[in-house]
Amino acid sequence: MTKAVTAIYRTHATADLVRKELQDAGVGVSDIHIVPDDPAPLAEGTTRSDDDGWNEGLHRLHVPEEDMRTYQNAVRKGDYVVSVDLDGDEGAARVKEIMRRPEGEAYDIDAMDKLYAGTEYKPMTGADAYAADDRYLGTRDPALEGEDNYVRTYSRPNRYSWDDDASAADPDRRTV
Repeated sequence: MTKAVTAIYRTHATADLVRKELQDAGVGVSDIHIVPDDPAPLAEGTTRSDDDGWNEGLHRLHVPEEDMRTYQNAVRKGDYVVSVDLDGDEGAARVKEIMRRPEGEAYDIDAMDKLYAGTEYKPMTGADAYAADDRYLGTRDPALEGEDNYVRTYSRPNRYSWDDDASAADPDRRTV
């Protein structure tokens, strides 16, 4: 069983800072995903187009549809989703601690769920449907007592490789 820890940030600068802190803690480069990984902010009053490629990146996170709706709408509005792949529970507490920082830059995901309830969900179709393969679909883990709503943890039956060769080998992967 693999795990993923996910959070939503207001800026790419914060998402990138979190990525660097995760790498410093020993998380492999290929286990950290920022969607979209583009530092260009949106012009005021605009949204990201669904055709910009970020939707495939979100579907590769393999989260349940109700959570995907929140992540899609957050990215459309200019936010950034960061997700970390883990081999089981080892290191999850440290990853969650890092991803909750810096204070004030991450969103309360439960509040965002309410904000985006009933909004559009865009499924993967056609040639991109592999990214939504159910063999990798995660289920949301219940929050532990005392945990806040700024990160979510998912359990998945299989690790999804973002590489075309589906190789799980990563020379940069270390135990957190």
